Amino acid sequence: MKESIKDRAFQGSITLILCVLGVIALIPLLTVLARSFSSKAAADMNIVNLWPIGFTLDSWKYILSDAGLWKAFFISLSTTVIGTILALAITSLMAYPLSKETFKMSHLLMLYVIVTMIFKAPVVPYFLTIKGLGLFNNPLVLILPHILSAYNLAIMRTFFKQFPAEVEEAAMIDGCGHFKILCQIIIPSSKAVLTTV
Repeated sequence: MKESIKDRAFQGSITLILCVLGVIALIPLLTVLARSFSSKAAADMNIVNLWPIGFTLDSWKYILSDAGLWKAFFISLSTTVIGTILALAITSLMAYPLSKETFKMSHLLMLYVIVTMIFKAPVVPYFLTIKGLGLFNNPLVLILPHILSAYNLAIMRTFFKQFPAEVEEAAMIDGCGHFKILCQIIIPSSKAVLTTV
């Protein structure tokens, strides 16, 4: 099917507009990058635009030699990786039984989960609880309170509910238990929801 001249003109104009907007969005980033490679005098006088003035690597050497920066980077990286893996594991382990109609407590537990979505803990009691658990000024505070999100649990439960029951029944006939079904059949087939969560 051939595109008409109007369709090509429309596509071309949209592409042009998006390219212009992309360049405009890059300008602040390029300005900051140029300033980081400029001399201190030029940066202080605010005369740096898109190109460095008095090119120097001093600011980069100073920042990259700071041990505190690398410590903060390592903490951010490790808490993100560990937190994501734990969150996916625990959310999927909770979402699977909640997605089954045969599990009698699923509606009641899901009600409790939804209540936590609606009513957030006030800041001061939350802080006092965190402090009481010994998580104040501790990197684990970036992982443990956020392992199970009610919103992510609802998304994963909905996805697991739509999984064909026939596949699970066939696996049970072959001798698989619920845990084996979850780990070997459902999770490998749920890459879309895992990526979303």
